[in-house]
Amino acid sequence: MTDSLYLRLKSLNTRSVRGVTSPKNIIRVAAMHNLREIQAELGASAASGINPARTRLNYQLRGPVTADEVAGLALALLDNAGVTTLRRDACMALELVVSLPANTAIDHREYFVAAVAWADGYFNVPILSAAVHLDEAAPHCHILLLPLVAGRMQGGALAGGPAKIRAMLADFQLQVALRFGITHQPRAKRLSKPNRDAAGRMVLDALRAHPERLSERAMRDALVAALGSQAEALAPSAAHSSTQWGRANALSTCRAAALLWTDPDAAPCGDRRRGGPLTVPICKERLHHEPH
Repeated sequence: MTDSLYLRLKSLNTRSVRGVTSPKNIIRVAAMHNLREIQAELGASAASGINPARTRLNYQLRGPVTADEVAGLALALLDNAGVTTLRRDACMALELVVSLPANTAIDHREYFVAAVAWADGYFNVPILSAAVHLDEAAPHCHILLLPLVAGRMQGGALAGGPAKIRAMLADFQLQVALRFGITHQPRAKRLSKPNRDAAGRMVLDALRAHPERLSERAMRDALVAALGSQAEALAPSAAHSSTQWGRANALSTCRAAALLWTDPDAAPCGDRRRGGPLTVPICKERLHHEPH
């Protein structure tokens, strides 16, 4: 059985990186996450999906070992190119996230080395950092690219629109993924809102007819995993009190569950940075961490 391809490209700017107001801080903040320098993400109760006991297994394929050094490298490259003025909303970096399924038999180091080499040749811009994470549900690699082309920052042009993104995905599949037996899995068709509502009502009616099912560990674990942050809406149901669990709230929650179970692109992602990717996941194997 072949593994499924996961590749995502994100533009990092003041709109997509939470809590950053200056473009010069964007790369440092992104690198802090990738190099595990944000202590709040590493606590035992952290919702980031990071397992601190496994963080020691992470490794780097390119770039400096600290976020400050990664940011310093970017600034030095910009200075050398004569780039002194940046728009407030400038794209300071492109971040590629390349992932493997959690239980893959593929050698992750070999795969990510090939992915980084491909990114180097395909984009032909400086790679600031390439960090591999093994402390989350699925092994994945963050590749930070400085979109410096001919002495100018050209993140938008480098990422391109839908056609250019499709060409990028196709080239990665041809040059890298197929060598490792990884194939493209078409996205599942997204359900319309009426169909999601109908599916949500089916879930709700089934739970109301058999509220005892919510006391089953497997059922609750499945609901919590599917609903993510919305799982708090299940709390009143633990006491099997349908009167306390309002129908509107329940329908909203169960509709969300129905969406998450039927639309692989809707699963919550642990990335604490704002904004979605320029490309959506193109397979059923998702990254659960955010493109952490």
